[in-house]
Amino acid sequence: MVRADVALAAADSLVDRATELEGLATSLAFEAERRDTVIIRMVEELPAPPVDCEPYTAPRDRVIMAMEERHENITAAFERQREAAVLLRAAEAEAHRAADSLVAVLDSRPRPLSPLIPEIGVGAFAGFCSTGQPCVGIGVGVQWKVRLF
Repeated sequence: MVRADVALAAADSLVDRATELEGLATSLAFEAERRDTVIIRMVEELPAPPVDCEPYTAPRDRVIMAMEERHENITAAFERQREAAVLLRAAEAEAHRAADSLVAVLDSRPRPLSPLIPEIGVGAFAGFCSTGQPCVGIGVGVQWKVRLF
């Protein structure tokens, strides 16, 4: 298996895990929104305290306001995280296309021939014949190249 194929398989498994985590995050966000709605309604339905209770209800109201602000910040952060996940998925898809293109190019490139396959050549030769006499001519030869370096 090509190294690029291994990297693509690892990326696919990470994408699958990210999909699982996104599903969990969405369900948790839905549950948090439901609970926050219930709590806010409970607080809103409480009768207004008498004015002379102001010193005692003011700290409670500040906590409620801080919690509402925190909830808004968390919701905004979750939305930004969701947008980032969409952009990362687009980037991952683009990387997949690039890797697939690279693998296709690498698979189609010419490869060097095996050193065990002989090369056939045609050309002139000069040497000694089997009778011991010098001879020249045109011939067909089979050779194996051995690369030392």
